Amino acid sequence: MTEPISTALAVYAAAKTAKGVYDEIINFLTPAGPSAEDKILAKLEVLHQDFTALKGQIDQLLEEVKRAVSVEQQSAILELQHNLDTFRGQSRTAIDQLTSWIDGGRTDPALRANADNNSRLAVNSLLEGDSFYFRPDPNSPDPHFDYRLAVVAYSYTLVVRIGVIAALNPQYRANAVTRAELKRHADRLDWIVRKADQAIEPRVKGQVSGDSFHVWSTCFDHASGYESALRDSGWVTGGQAELDDSMSYRTADERAEMLLGLGVGKLMALRDTTAYLAKDPRVAGWSGWTAVNGLDQPVPWAGQLTAATSQPGRTTLVWGDTDKKQLRAAAYDPTANPPVWRPSVAISLENFARVGGGVVGDYEADQPVALAYGPGGIAVVFLSTNGELYATRTDVSQPSGWLAAPVKISGTDGSVSGFRVAAANGMVAACWLDYTNATIRVALQDANGAWSAPQALLPNGTLEAGNRGHTVVCPSPGVAMVFWVTSDNVIHGATYDARVANPAWSAPTQIAVATSISRYDVSLFGIGSGDGQADLFWEGADRAIWTVHYNGSWSAPAAITAPRTMSYGWAPPVYLAATAKGRVYVFWQGDDERVHSMYRDPQQTAWSAPREIGHPWALPNTVAVTALPGGEVALYRADIDDSTNQTIQSCFYDTGTPTPTAELAVANALLTQAQQLTNLPGPVRAEAADRAVDALAVTRAIAAENPTYRRQLAEWSTYPVPNYLTAANRFEEAESAGAESVSLYRALAQENPSDDELAFRVSWAQVVSGENLWGKPELRTKAAASTVSGIDGLRALVGRAPAYRSQLAEWAAWPTAAFLAATGDFDKAEALGTESISLYRALAQENPGSDELAFRVGWAEIVLAESLWGKPELRGKATDLAVRGTDDLRALARRAPAYRRQLAEWATWPTSSFLAATGDFDKAEALGAESVNLYRALAQENPDDHESAFRVAWAQIVSGENLWADPGRRAEATALVVRGTDDLRALAGRAPAYRRQLAEWAAWPASSFLAATGDFDKAEACGTESINLYRALAQENPADDELAFRISWAQIVLAEGLWAKPELHAKAAALAVSATDDLRPLTARAPSYRPRLAEWLVWPTVEFLVATGQQPRAVPLAAEAVDLYTALDQLDHATYGEKLAGAQRRLAELQS
Repeated sequence: MTEPISTALAVYAAAKTAKGVYDEIINFLTPAGPSAEDKILAKLEVLHQDFTALKGQIDQLLEEVKRAVSVEQQSAILELQHNLDTFRGQSRTAIDQLTSWIDGGRTDPALRANADNNSRLAVNSLLEGDSFYFRPDPNSPDPHFDYRLAVVAYSYTLVVRIGVIAALNPQYRANAVTRAELKRHADRLDWIVRKADQAIEPRVKGQVSGDSFHVWSTCFDHASGYESALRDSGWVTGGQAELDDSMSYRTADERAEMLLGLGVGKLMALRDTTAYLAKDPRVAGWSGWTAVNGLDQPVPWAGQLTAATSQPGRTTLVWGDTDKKQLRAAAYDPTANPPVWRPSVAISLENFARVGGGVVGDYEADQPVALAYGPGGIAVVFLSTNGELYATRTDVSQPSGWLAAPVKISGTDGSVSGFRVAAANGMVAACWLDYTNATIRVALQDANGAWSAPQALLPNGTLEAGNRGHTVVCPSPGVAMVFWVTSDNVIHGATYDARVANPAWSAPTQIAVATSISRYDVSLFGIGSGDGQADLFWEGADRAIWTVHYNGSWSAPAAITAPRTMSYGWAPPVYLAATAKGRVYVFWQGDDERVHSMYRDPQQTAWSAPREIGHPWALPNTVAVTALPGGEVALYRADIDDSTNQTIQSCFYDTGTPTPTAELAVANALLTQAQQLTNLPGPVRAEAADRAVDALAVTRAIAAENPTYRRQLAEWSTYPVPNYLTAANRFEEAESAGAESVSLYRALAQENPSDDELAFRVSWAQVVSGENLWGKPELRTKAAASTVSGIDGLRALVGRAPAYRSQLAEWAAWPTAAFLAATGDFDKAEALGTESISLYRALAQENPGSDELAFRVGWAEIVLAESLWGKPELRGKATDLAVRGTDDLRALARRAPAYRRQLAEWATWPTSSFLAATGDFDKAEALGAESVNLYRALAQENPDDHESAFRVAWAQIVSGENLWADPGRRAEATALVVRGTDDLRALAGRAPAYRRQLAEWAAWPASSFLAATGDFDKAEACGTESINLYRALAQENPADDELAFRISWAQIVLAEGLWAKPELHAKAAALAVSATDDLRPLTARAPSYRPRLAEWLVWPTVEFLVATGQQPRAVPLAAEAVDLYTALDQLDHATYGEKLAGAQRRLAELQS
């Protein structure tokens, strides 16, 4: 086990701590999983505490670096450390801000944005430029590479950044911008690792004397100045070739040990994981090694680990409990939310399984082996403590999910050494050396889980003692092949084919003469690909990996790697996997203490170039390999990081071809996040739009490869993605998404001309796109045109599919007629509205029992009335339509009381309001009273319904506003708004959510109407109540700028109301000044309120001050208004040019 080097303790500990938290954060994130914000924050807090605990080691490292430079140069080191501490402090601030945002109910988007920015700035400071990774060199004018201080800070700030990214967007890998950011960090880590590796110099010497050689070595790290202790082999039997071999190993091993001791191995792990997260999910590649979290038992002793996967996503790990001499198994459940490792179960009795024996990582330890032999079927073969061979398997009928007791498969004859196992669908085969009788024995498990009696394949005495050159493969379902090596280097084999009548083992045949084998006891390894092919592998005398391949006939032996590939000095295993897609993988551990890999694709003879998988390991532990059903392959290994930290690490090959179902889950998760961000008390609409766009990009990629998903892409391009975009004021992107949707639906409809629903969806996409664009005034003509196109297409569809008439009637009224009227085309609007009414009348007559269709007749009349109201010449017609719609609904409400609430609403607005505006105050008053009475009745029937109680007040307020237009009814109007305010005050007492509306109505119309009718005392009381309510609400909601604005608004309204009484002029002027004083700081943080400040300064504040003899106070306020309008005029001269000129004239008058 490699110990951390004293001059790099802080680097080792920091990188180890950072990687541990990094892995846990990643494990929290799953597609469509629940929010992991709280868990991530807890881990970031642990990270901070752990780094705080490292202060002594960081201080020690600082002293080490200071000692490496001259006294004059130490100030530069102190400045470097100061800067690094600043970056860590900024990252800590990001953690605090994110915590405050969550603890504060997610109401302040600024805290969230600041956490994002601070975490990014802190780590990016260490990304840009190389100076942080160099120090002065007392012996050279050139800087000296020394990464130690910087990587401590970089490790911390990088993991904080990852944590913040993941907390804010669990599906960050779907975002190209985030992936690009992570790619830059992976590249920076790779640069650090490469520079650190270049700074390491293994110093290896050796000599030969007679038939012996001698090797000694150290390793020097130029970055830190550290040199390892001398390693002396003593005299070992061998000549020059053996010396060269040993020195080659020492060179690689010294470098690996130094990388591990310096903590660079941990940095490599950080790099690999970051690089994987930066990878486009649709690009193939290896993940980094990450800790497997969630296992409920201590990790196994090194080497006692095996894995198998029998169903998609369901991997089972099996390990030995060395204290209890017992096997345990844990299965990963991908269906849980979030996916978890289920609690482990014992699959053997205590003191029954041979575990923990043999040399660590030695294949001859006869470790348990797990195999998948069919969907849901896992078998485990192992040695008992007395050396007998047993097997167990999954059994859903048992509480544990495994056989109640393992089955002995080695029989009563002979002994067991070096067992090997293989499996195919419906079969498990085991072979072993019977060293007592010097033969190979074999046993088979059938599809029902029953094992055959063991059978000897060779006469007793055929094999030499100690032979371990044997293996078994299952090249096809029902077929097993056993192979062994004899002392003449010949590989032999025998075959069993359960598919034939009376199956039996064939006579042994010679497979190949493997001259590369250095000794007869070399280990033999085999794999069957499931399609009739098989491969055998062994280590040659040159430490290369040799192989023969079977595809109907056997190939000649060939080396697939260079010499000195396999690890020196022990008999390391080759680990094999064959994926469902026919790719065969070979894994091994080399002299550099890293796992290496090659593969061969089906129908190919050439092997890929070797590649390293991850960082060096402290111990040469066994690698558990399992092929996953999707073509991926996963590796697991037990790692003893130090005396207190034991983990299971895993990595996997990602084919970059996720299933459409999995990708769609990611897209759905992104849309869920978009909705969650929109629903926050402090909405984060820009990020919500980003998530929606990412979801659309994922779906677009799915549809490109699987055209059946185009319908889903078209749907989301129509809704909801454009909604999130328009909410974030990204109308051009919304327009583009809508156009894509229309185009997709058109294509689909053309491909499926008899599918009426697709033809309908073309119109639906056009109408919805028009609704989305309507929010931007410059796009309203285009929005109206889009809805008209949708209506035209739907009208054509209705000709052959009358079932869509109801939808045509709805869209003709709204949004189409409404949009046309709003853009000035009242003739078309009226025609479409009339068409809608006629359609609904016809449908209602055809379906007399449909209350909804009867309601829609009135609804269409009301919508058309509202649309035509925009043209003064049509207001009489609009009023008649509104009255007719209300009358129709009244008739419906008599037989269907559920519509009374809607009747009350329309009677209040628009009908009563339209009547008043056209001078028919008697009818307006009557409808207003009817509405109030309806709402009172509804409120009494539903005393817990606050909305009904609110509507009583609302109806009175609206009715009062309507009657105010008739000078002879102003007293009555005032009484109505006062009663409405009183009713709302009572409601707000039990339902505080209505306080905001109460504050508004108390200021206007209540206070204003009271003042206008001469009741200034009540007016002042209502106005003051409004101001106080707004102040309280603003204190409760400090991030709500509109509430802060409303404090000033209420003061202005009250000031204007009181101004009508000369005795109250001074008070009115003071209120106006107070209003502008309150508004001024708001405009500093929310510039959108500056036009209102300029307006109120000009009127009423300046004029009220002048009128009350306070002209000196008025002049600077008038000048402030000029300054404000000057800035605004530069942005929008059309709007503010005249206002600026007026303010300038008034200022000149005051100054003259």
